[in-house]
Amino acid sequence: MSNPVPGPSTGSGQADGDPHADSAQSLRTRLAAARDELSAATSRGQAGRDALARYAGAVDDLVAELFTDALGDTPQAVVLALGGYGRRHLCLHSDVDLLVLFGGPLNSAHAGALNELLHPLWDLGLAVGHQVRELDDFARIEADNPEFLLALVDARPIAGDRDLFNRFMTRVQRADLYAHVVAALVALTDERHAPFNATFYQLEPDVKEAPGGLRDLAAVRTIARLTDPALLRQGPSDSARLDEAEDFLLRVRSILHLDARRNQNVLSHPMQERVAALLDYPGALPQARVERLMGDYFRHARGVARWLEWIRRVAPVPVGPNLVKAGDGVRFVDATVAASQPESWLSAFQAAVDAGAAVSDDTLAVIQQHADRFGGHDFLPDPTRQTAWLEFLKPRPGLYARLSQMHDSGLLGRILPEFGAITCRVVRDFYHKYTVDEHTLLAIRTLERLATPMLPGTSTRERERFASLLQDLERPELLVLALLLHDVGKSGDEEHVAESVRLARGVFDRLAMPADAREAVEFLIANHLQMSTVAFRRDTEDPETVRRFAAVVGVEDRLKMLCLLTLADVDAVSLETLTPWKAELLWRLYVDTYNSAWELTVVSLDKPFLFSNISGVLSSFGMDILRGHAMTSPHDLVLDVFQFTDRERFLELNPGARDEFIAVLENVVSGKVDVTVRLRRREQSPVHLRPRRVIPVVHCDNHASQRYTIVEIVADDALGLLYRISRVMSQQGCDVDLVLIATEGHKAIDVFHITQAGAKLSPAAQDALVASLQRLLEEDHEVA
Repeated sequence: MSNPVPGPSTGSGQADGDPHADSAQSLRTRLAAARDELSAATSRGQAGRDALARYAGAVDDLVAELFTDALGDTPQAVVLALGGYGRRHLCLHSDVDLLVLFGGPLNSAHAGALNELLHPLWDLGLAVGHQVRELDDFARIEADNPEFLLALVDARPIAGDRDLFNRFMTRVQRADLYAHVVAALVALTDERHAPFNATFYQLEPDVKEAPGGLRDLAAVRTIARLTDPALLRQGPSDSARLDEAEDFLLRVRSILHLDARRNQNVLSHPMQERVAALLDYPGALPQARVERLMGDYFRHARGVARWLEWIRRVAPVPVGPNLVKAGDGVRFVDATVAASQPESWLSAFQAAVDAGAAVSDDTLAVIQQHADRFGGHDFLPDPTRQTAWLEFLKPRPGLYARLSQMHDSGLLGRILPEFGAITCRVVRDFYHKYTVDEHTLLAIRTLERLATPMLPGTSTRERERFASLLQDLERPELLVLALLLHDVGKSGDEEHVAESVRLARGVFDRLAMPADAREAVEFLIANHLQMSTVAFRRDTEDPETVRRFAAVVGVEDRLKMLCLLTLADVDAVSLETLTPWKAELLWRLYVDTYNSAWELTVVSLDKPFLFSNISGVLSSFGMDILRGHAMTSPHDLVLDVFQFTDRERFLELNPGARDEFIAVLENVVSGKVDVTVRLRRREQSPVHLRPRRVIPVVHCDNHASQRYTIVEIVADDALGLLYRISRVMSQQGCDVDLVLIATEGHKAIDVFHITQAGAKLSPAAQDALVASLQRLLEEDHEVA
C-alpha cells in the first residue's frame, strides 16, 4: 500500500498565537537557517559531501519532530530516509524521499497522523516523495518497481520504532533481493546511458544522470556494498579518487540548484562560466576557466565510468545474506561479522551447492579458525536452522564435495560430534579401503551420482533403476542422515550397529526430529547390514527368505531407502566391491521383496471398532500386518491404510482371492459379519497353536510425541494380536492414528500412536488402558 495521503494543503490557516502556528514558524525559521548555511557554502564552492550531510541532518531534525508529534504514540511505526536523502546527499532542491513504515495494517487513524507529518513538510516548500507501507508488503520482491528497490538499499531510520526498522532490514537483506537489485541496477544504468549515446564526453553534461555522473558513482558503491565492499580497495584506481569525484560533482550540482532554484542538474554552457567562477578556477578569461573546469569534469567522469565498467565485470553475485559467489567460490562478504555468527555458516555450504560452486578457501579458513569457540547448538539454534540442515542433506550434485569441505574445516564435526569422533578412524579388516569418515562420505557420493542427470550416451540400466528409487523418495535427506550416522558406532570398540543407533538417538533429540523421521533413520541404521546379508549370503530363490526380509522392512518407502543405503554402503567399501553381479543380486532382492508386500486402503464413515475390524479381517486371511495408519476428517470420514505381507500367498495363488477378500471386508465393516468368528476358526487350526515364549509388556509415553500418546507393546506374535489390542483401545475411547509392527522371531513389537477425544491420554486414562491391555495379553499367555 502506498501514497494514501492527499497532496499538500494550500496554507496552514492558523491564527496568531496558535501553538500550531508557532510550531510552523519555528520549522520555517530552522529550515531557512539550514538553507542559508548551505547556500553560503555553495556560493563559496564548498557545498560538497560534508555540507550536504549537514543540511540532510537539519531536515532529519524537522522530519523527526513532526513524526513524533504526529505518530509518537503509535506503536510499530518508523520513518526512513531513502535514496539520495538516505545517503545524505541532499541538495537545496533535491527530493526528500521518505518511507513511512507500519508494523501492522493501516487504518483511518494512521491516515490522519500521516497528514500531520506530510502537510507541514509540503507547506515548508520541500519536495517530499513518500511511500507508506506495511511490513508485510516486503514479504515478496516488487520486481516491477526497481527504482523503489534501489532506494531501499540506502534506507536509514530517522525516527520511530527501531525494532521495527530492524525487522524491516531482515526482510530486505536477502540474497534474492540483493541479486534482483544488482540486476535491476545494471539494466536501469544501461537505459539511463542510452539517451547520452553511452558516452561521458558530453559538452553539456547532466552531472547526475549522464555516464560518469553521480548516479553512476552511486551504482559503483551500491554494487560493492551488496556484493563485496573490498572491491572498493581493488578497483582500477585508488578509492580516494571516487571520493574526490563525488565531492566535485556534488559541489557542481549544488551550484546548479542554487542558481536555477529548482532541481536542475545540466551543466549548460552559460552555467559552466558561473560554476568555474564560484569554484575559483584560475584564468584571465572565462573561456580559460571553463576549459579547466570541464577538464576536471571529464577526468572525474572518466574515472567514475571506468570504475563502473570494472565493477560490473568483476563483482560477485549475491547468493545469501553476507554471501556472494565469486571466482574462487562462495565466500563471506564481511568475514568479521560471519566469525561471530556461526548459525550462518551452513548457509555458505547450502549456497555453494545451489550455485554449483565451491566454498572459498578464505571462508573455510574463517570457519576453521573460529569453529572451536562454539557448541553444537550455536550452529543449529532453532527449528528453522535445524530444518535447513536436513534440507541441505538432500542428495544432489556437489553434496559430497561440500560435505568434505565442511568436514575438513571442522564444521561437520561440530554439528555432529558423533561423526567428528570417527575422523580418520581406521578399522582394519579385509574389505574396507578407506577411513571410516571417508567411507561414509563416499557412500553419500554414490547417492549424489544417482541424483545427477547423466550425459547423453552414458545411460546404464543398472544406474537408471536405482536412480528411479531415489527419485521416488519423499524425504531423501533422511537417507543421507542415516548414512552419516550408520558407522559412528565404530568410534569405539562396541558392537558398532547398536552403538550407532544409540548415538543417533542423541542426534535426533538435538534436531528435534518428528517421530516418523526418527523411526525411519533409526530403522536404516539398525538394519544397514541386513539387505546385503540376505542378498549376498542367503538363498533369495526361497520365497520364505524373501518373506522374512519383507517382514523386517515392512513398508515400501523403507524398502527403497534400505536398498539405496545398502548400494551406497557397499559401493563405498572399495572400487572393486560393488560388482555388476552384486548390484543385480541387490536389485533382484528389492524386486522380490517389493512384490511380496501389499497395501490396503479403506475409506469409510467412522464406525466403532473400524480399525480393529479391518485388522481382524487381514489376520483372518493369514496376512502379516506391517503398518497401519488411520486418518479422520472433520466430517467423520475415515481413511485407513494398511501395509501387509501375504505369507500364505493367498492373493497370489487364488484367482478369485481379491474379490473374496473385499467381500468379507465389506461385510465386516458394514456389521453383517462378526470377524471374531472368522478369527476363532483360524486360531483353532493346528498351524497356529504354538507355545508362548514372551512375557507381555505394555509401556505408555506422553513425551516422545507432541501430538500422540505412544503405546509400545511387546508380546508373543500371534494371530489376531493387532485386532485384539486395537479393540481394547477402542473400548477405552481411544483413536489409533498410526501403528508400526515389528517382529523379531516369535516376539511382536507393536507401537501405537493414539489419542483420546483428540488429545493425549491423561495419566489416569493411560493407567486404565495399560491395565486392560496387560490383562488381555496375560490371558492370551495363560490360554496358550
